[in-house]
Amino acid sequence: RGLLAGDAGQLLAECIGVTVNVLYVGTMTAVSLWFIGKLVGNRVSAEDEISGLDIPEMGVAGYTAEPGHHIPEAKGFGTAAPPIPLRRPATGMMR
Repeated sequence: RGLLAGDAGQLLAECIGVTVNVLYVGTMTAVSLWFIGKLVGNRVSAEDEISGLDIPEMGVAGYTAEPGHHIPEAKGFGTAAPPIPLRRPATGMMR
């Protein structure tokens, strides 16, 4: 039995299951995000949103200064963060 044999009952049951799942997950997501928004907040400050999140979130600038491009300074962090030192390969490794 099945859709090809003329019985659409299984397909209908699966469509109902998908619809109920989407409604349940959508409702629980909306409630969870609302609760998290009231408890700790879901967004960054407007100032950080406008200036970019590279320095506030990661601690370093995400883009280098290229000719013709302006990189806004992060408020409250002074100048750009110092670069992260790169690790040098260990010496004396066998080849």
